[in-house]
Amino acid sequence: MAEPTVEYRLPWPQLIIGLLVFMAAAFLASQFYGHQVEALGRWMLAHWGLAGILVLVVLIDTFTPGFPFETVLFFPLAAGEPWWLLAILGGLASTFAGLCGYGLGRSFGRGLGVIERFKDKPWFQPMRAQGPTWLAVAAVTPVPYCPVCWLAGAMSFPLRSCLLGMALRIPRTFIYLGLMAGVT
Repeated sequence: MAEPTVEYRLPWPQLIIGLLVFMAAAFLASQFYGHQVEALGRWMLAHWGLAGILVLVVLIDTFTPGFPFETVLFFPLAAGEPWWLLAILGGLASTFAGLCGYGLGRSFGRGLGVIERFKDKPWFQPMRAQGPTWLAVAAVTPVPYCPVCWLAGAMSFPLRSCLLGMALRIPRTFIYLGLMAGVT
């Protein structure tokens, strides 16, 4: 028996508005709280180092849906770290986080009820049908990356295809941090 097809369109206007709100919030924070943001960035670098900040990026992107990891990278950026270095390392850390989420979903997803938790969502059936394409969309838009990676693993999507989608976090991070740094 064939599953009924569900037509689902990504909410592109909301996704674009979410991106613009995120960028505007970063801009306003830098304008009104620039010294405090810079001080926090220096404190993070002094106490955690860049490696600690990247571990935080991996943890955020593996376990917290909806929290943009770029927020964490904004602080060392404000403290003077080169934006391109943060973009490379942050993008790689986020890609690795996607791989961790995929692996956790693949290993524990069925036992934890990951599929059952999301199967009634309107985007679940299209994701199942379109596979890793949804992971690529989540990698470059404000769609929550973490649960999509877990679901990709739980649904046993091909790892190679998923890695291509996850790698899109690198150019996304370049764009976000480049905009934050004022590179045009």
